[in-house]
Amino acid sequence: MSLPEIIATFVDFRKEVIVRRTRFRLRKIREKAHLYIGMYIAVLNIDEVVSIIKSSKDGAEASAALRERRWSPSTDIKNMIELVSDSTGVVEGGMYQLTVPQVKAILEMRLQRLTGLEKDKLEAELESMVALITEYTKILSTDSLLMDVVKQGLLDAKAKLAKPRSTAIEQSVDEIDAESLIPREEMVVTVTMNGFVKRVKLSNYRAQKRGGKGRVAQGVKEEDVTTKLFVVDTHTSVLFFSNVGKVYKLKVYRLPLGEPSSRGRSLVNIFPLSDGETVTSVMPLPSCDDEVGIANLDVVFATASGNIRRNALSDFQYVPSSGKIAMVLTPGDQLISAHVCRHADHVLLSSRLGKSIRFAVSNVRQFRGRTSDGVRAIRLSTGDQVISMSVLHGIEASSELKESYLRIPVEARVAASQSGEVSGEVARMLEEQAIEREQFLEMARSEQFILTVTENGFGKRTSAYEYRITSRGGVGVVNILTTVRNGNVVASFPVSQTDQVMLITDKGKLIRIAVTDIRVVGRSTQGVTLFKTEKGERVVSVATVVDGSKEEDEERPAGDEEQ
Repeated sequence: MSLPEIIATFVDFRKEVIVRRTRFRLRKIREKAHLYIGMYIAVLNIDEVVSIIKSSKDGAEASAALRERRWSPSTDIKNMIELVSDSTGVVEGGMYQLTVPQVKAILEMRLQRLTGLEKDKLEAELESMVALITEYTKILSTDSLLMDVVKQGLLDAKAKLAKPRSTAIEQSVDEIDAESLIPREEMVVTVTMNGFVKRVKLSNYRAQKRGGKGRVAQGVKEEDVTTKLFVVDTHTSVLFFSNVGKVYKLKVYRLPLGEPSSRGRSLVNIFPLSDGETVTSVMPLPSCDDEVGIANLDVVFATASGNIRRNALSDFQYVPSSGKIAMVLTPGDQLISAHVCRHADHVLLSSRLGKSIRFAVSNVRQFRGRTSDGVRAIRLSTGDQVISMSVLHGIEASSELKESYLRIPVEARVAASQSGEVSGEVARMLEEQAIEREQFLEMARSEQFILTVTENGFGKRTSAYEYRITSRGGVGVVNILTTVRNGNVVASFPVSQTDQVMLITDKGKLIRIAVTDIRVVGRSTQGVTLFKTEKGERVVSVATVVDGSKEEDEERPAGDEEQ
């Protein structure tokens, strides 16, 4: 209901209340006036009334005699009867006959009321009753008077009840913040490829012994997988970047709470996303007491047209509930990715036609505002576009040292990074390549592998050391050969040895494979078969499965125990 409708309904209600109240009062005052008319007739004919009472044997006989007697009312009595609209006792010939209630009132009347003074009081009371009867009759018959009564009733209530506020609402230093009442708990936040998010208490994931079967980490559809998982507390802020350049911010405790097997809630139902707007990057903010600190961190943005921009992470400390513009995009462009980075990190951009460029974060100046589309990061050829951005470790090493390091077999490098030790055979290789042991172990621990997948289902892993560091704005180097066999690139991002990846085609088919099953080769190669696609079928999406340990635990042979 609108405000006028609410007021009209209330006024109608008050009218009904006043009408019913007035009718009740009119009935009561007329009943009282009826009794007073009888007593007034008795006072005017006091001698005859006393004579009838004295000659009667008892009260019943006196009552009957008084009722049978017909009285000739005076002019004053007739006027009173007309004013109070009381025709109960009027009989033919203008005579008046007392009723039972009137006779009862006369018999119960005290002697003092027979005096002249009491007669005047009866007349005055009858006149006041007549005035009330006239007033009530007018209220019931005149709508304007009825509204005046409604108004006066509200004014009386205001005069009686309205008073200055006894308490004051002030900004208090000791005001309790609602957020401070929420306990700090460790939460596992998961985001799926189809845009479902949830948080689960870390305590729900109990520790298990090695070789167990694991447990279901999230209840998702077969074609959906968990692509982002991080452990934070309930007061951590999370940034959600969309493809149209907007950013949304939400505290972890405001995310939907679920169980490990639940699916979560769609991001469309959490943020006011417009048509065609999708979340492309999810980024938990470090807490203020982190070792690095928000002040020393930046966030980099990459667009499909090959632009990049770097802002201080503190620029996104405040984000309204409706979101705000993180990066102004030119028409037809879209935000591909956003990542937190440090000043010493490197950025790797990969394009659809198989090009990549790596440069230092410091090569991109820090922007103060959010209204720019950034600076050129890679010079793209006609028909090409950026499909991914990765932030890599910025290890200091010369090109010659990297080339020497890459001559060591990848298996030996991975084993050294995991164990932190160098075997005799590897030590001999290091001596041949003139690489110091500590230097080799540091490079092995920092080594990252870039997984690149093409639309025809081919892919490979390549060491990040093979991507030489250049200045931004160049054409880049070959990331993978986009031959007729391979097709264009659909994804390129860093992976770890324990990851699994899922490939999905435009026909709805999917495959889930371990990263260790994908061969490590150089940049200028075609890669190996990851997914045997049919004619006309294309891989459209690739995602890292962060809960891949579930299947590995289940497929572990029963007799595979440590010897």
